Amino acid sequence: ERLLGYKKEELIGKSFLKLKLLSLADIPKAAKLLVKNLRGQPTGSDEFVLNRKDNSKVTVEISTYPVKIKGRVLALGIARDITERKEAEKALADSEEKYRTVFENTGTATIIIEEDEIISMVNTQSEKMYGYSKKEIENKMKWTDFVIPEDLERMKKYHIARRKAGGKAPTEYEFRMIDKKGNIRDIFLKIGMIPNTKKSIASLMDITERK
Repeated sequence: ERLLGYKKEELIGKSFLKLKLLSLADIPKAAKLLVKNLRGQPTGSDEFVLNRKDNSKVTVEISTYPVKIKGRVLALGIARDITERKEAEKALADSEEKYRTVFENTGTATIIIEEDEIISMVNTQSEKMYGYSKKEIENKMKWTDFVIPEDLERMKKYHIARRKAGGKAPTEYEFRMIDKKGNIRDIFLKIGMIPNTKKSIASLMDITERK
């Protein structure tokens, strides 16, 4: 009753088709599940968008089980309202899309670094700076792959300290980077932790010509 807005008396013995509980697009999927039940097979969980009595929509996960009552095989359906979860997922997806747009258009080389030193995301400016494509870098290469040996130990200490409670590491400093062609560049880096994660986000500026 809470889920659909109908009283029990309005639903018992009624066809879900006549009540128009399902959208036309979902009817073929529901029919296939019903056939499985008639063959003695349980189904689910499957997502459906149901029409409430007041014509509003509710997204549900439905699991069905074949049951025998007085010699007849019927389908017992259990529905769970997941509308809020779907809305939260959409909001998260929208937020991620906005984040990616900002990330891609910062105007400087920007990367996201995981706790294990892997670079999980780069923007187009980073591709130009490193000389590698996103496909070559993301989730495959480490930031340490681009740092000259003389600067590496210092930066590794920063990386660890930044992720420790109470750890102190500078948020701005210079280092020397090696690109794909073996060129060494002077880089000014700004870096900080992404709240509630072990990830850090860094922007890199090539200052070689200023040196």
